[in-house]
Amino acid sequence: MIVRRCVTGSYVVAALAACSSTRTSAPAPNVVNGSEDEVSLTTIADAQGFVGTGQAGAIAGIVLTDTPRYCALVKSKPANECGWLPASSTILWAIIVVPGATTVPPGTYTHNTLKPGHLDSGIQGTTATAGFAQFDGACNSLIAGRNPPPTSGTIAITTSSSAGVKGTFDLTFPGGHITGSFDVPVCDAFDQVAAPGCTMNTSAYCG
Repeated sequence: MIVRRCVTGSYVVAALAACSSTRTSAPAPNVVNGSEDEVSLTTIADAQGFVGTGQAGAIAGIVLTDTPRYCALVKSKPANECGWLPASSTILWAIIVVPGATTVPPGTYTHNTLKPGHLDSGIQGTTATAGFAQFDGACNSLIAGRNPPPTSGTIAITTSSSAGVKGTFDLTFPGGHITGSFDVPVCDAFDQVAAPGCTMNTSAYCG
């Protein structure tokens, strides 16, 4: 899932990964266990995070993916393509928003799905959301229901700073259960200003 800053102060959720052209693998603390609709993330080629503030408050996000150098790929796309994913990709993302704060404090956050739209206008309190998606080479979704969000779960944050984001997740989906941990650096690619009209989508799209 990408977390991308818009000129409106909005953030976009879709997918992100490597910010360094020299880094092609994620460190050992990044683990994804389980599956959704018999789809799993067996190889984590990259893992990245995002921290920032906007009109919505403090935001911390993480992405685990089998797509190497995804951040660099996103940089090559037009700014208004918020949520783009390449074909033959798998991604797990989580994002937490705390209104009125400057940083996301450590804690366990209960998953609650945001409706598509501008993130800043949709926040009604502390929000945690996550997703899991996989596409084949023709951009067909390999998860029933076109990558539905979790039905319940938690995202626990132990560290959220400019140095990185660390924690765990426990998510129940319509077709499975996924747990894991993350300890990721911050990817600066998603701190760049995007085009007007860039909205938050709780489902990634392939193109």
